[in-house]
Amino acid sequence: MIQHTTQGTGWRDTARRCVQAQLPPDVTVHRGVLGNPVLSDGGSVSMTYTRVVSGVLLGEAGRLIGLDIEQLDRKIRAVQRYCSEDELAWLDAYSNRQQGSMILWSFKEALVKALGTGLRLPKAAIEIAVSPQTKGAFVATFPMFPCLQGHAVMDNDLGCVMAIVSDQVT
Repeated sequence: MIQHTTQGTGWRDTARRCVQAQLPPDVTVHRGVLGNPVLSDGGSVSMTYTRVVSGVLLGEAGRLIGLDIEQLDRKIRAVQRYCSEDELAWLDAYSNRQQGSMILWSFKEALVKALGTGLRLPKAAIEIAVSPQTKGAFVATFPMFPCLQGHAVMDNDLGCVMAIVSDQVT
């Protein structure tokens, strides 16, 4: 995760250069069919940014990985549209609705990045079950994708939540 003070489109080039510096010279980052970043050797990559932090996650070939970071004060109207009744009930019971919305949204974004689909899937396909842990950490499971698991943490100093979704290693 990299903290920055300006927002703009330059983060993509910076992230791509950072990723490229960690890869063998013959492996490159390019856009997949759906516009998501992919590695030429089949390895996995997920990128995200907010107005204060950016993040990049790399995985081995064939791994499903997704990373999302959201500012806790961001307003997203789509939460209602993409959340199931169970998720909305969890949100209603959570102590801080705004933070809860960002936790759910960050998990959903990380999930669709791991799957490489974006928000094209039906609401039921991206349903999640969130379990709070200790000290601002959360674990998520995905009923339609039991091979995936999610972990998130709130960083109150940066004012953001970061979620990672990946396939389970056995």
